Amino acid sequence: MSILGLSQAYGQAQKKVLFDIGGSFSNDLAVVALEGKFGYINKSGIMTIPLYYDYASTFVDDRAIVRLNGKMGFVSNEGLLTTLLKYDYAENYNNGKALVQLNNKFGFVDKDGKEVITPNYDFAMGFTEGLALIETNKKYGFMNENGQQVIESNFDFALPFSGGLAAIQQNKKFGFVDKNGLVVILPKFDFVGSFSEDFAWVNEDGKYGFINKSGDLAIPMVFDDARNFKDGFCVVGIGNKYGTIDVEGNLVSEMKYDFVDDFSEGKALVRKDNFYGFIDTKGNEIIAPKYEEAHPFKEGIAVVKQKGKFGYLQADGKLMAGAKYDFAKDFANGFAAIKDKKGYSFLNTKGDKLMVIKVRNDFDKMPENVTAQIQINDFKYWCKNDGNLSLISK
Repeated sequence: MSILGLSQAYGQAQKKVLFDIGGSFSNDLAVVALEGKFGYINKSGIMTIPLYYDYASTFVDDRAIVRLNGKMGFVSNEGLLTTLLKYDYAENYNNGKALVQLNNKFGFVDKDGKEVITPNYDFAMGFTEGLALIETNKKYGFMNENGQQVIESNFDFALPFSGGLAAIQQNKKFGFVDKNGLVVILPKFDFVGSFSEDFAWVNEDGKYGFINKSGDLAIPMVFDDARNFKDGFCVVGIGNKYGTIDVEGNLVSEMKYDFVDDFSEGKALVRKDNFYGFIDTKGNEIIAPKYEEAHPFKEGIAVVKQKGKFGYLQADGKLMAGAKYDFAKDFANGFAAIKDKKGYSFLNTKGDKLMVIKVRNDFDKMPENVTAQIQINDFKYWCKNDGNLSLISK
């Protein structure tokens, strides 16, 4: 999802804006962007990493992905580059390693920026359960974290390991292998998903059901759509309507919704007649579908849209201070980014504003090499072309 612009979930269009708060805080830093240049501010509103990059991600595992002139690398919390800006693609760190692409080949770097697995692979995915999916010469296999190939590239397609098993394809049919590369469920299905909570969805002749790790059919193939189990429940569809089932295959919520999301914090987002609401794990409609847009609950609060304005819905179904924001983003680490008529702000979970940020570039004349004026609380700054801020006044 692009950070610049109002990128909202579920098909809402992007709208380019002069300034954007890229997300909530992670590692005590939040991404901000001004006229297409990205940097980071801390919780005091101080620009700790200048507005320099063409793209910047939220921090994960003390590192963030940045891009400049089409090339990617990583920065630390202090804003220091930990790798050269040379990669064509990069993913967030996972267990100390990050997937990168260089000259159309994939490999991995450690947190010091060292290429611990040289980019030699036609395709790769991040490590899961100690193994990474790799592709060479249009065949798929797996390597360990030392870069040693432990399962030969003998498969036409594969998915990462999950629950100790990985989906593989041979002769246009799908089955599963264990971490020794042994086929434990014969390739006989048209399509499969990864194992989640001891079940994997399988598809034959357009119908979905679920198998267990022995390969036995645990839930019959009666569905037209299915997802992975999460927290003991799974979203399934019949025709163009969706509901949820439990691990026994029992229907938990009726097949009456146009869309059902996975459960998050004991609630699932649903859509009916173009309006969003929420159900609980018993299938009860605890918040009736009445919102124009909604996000899953995060940290006990969900973003909703009502009459063209965004607000925050609490678990009891009450709006926190009403729907009054031009945009609002999900809570993370206790804070969420919003915009209202006073400017850009961060809210805490009580609805208190951490800071107010105002941006202007409509002056008749601005100093040379200045992009805009930014006001953070009582402090005014000129934002220079290099992304640095110069204090004007308090």
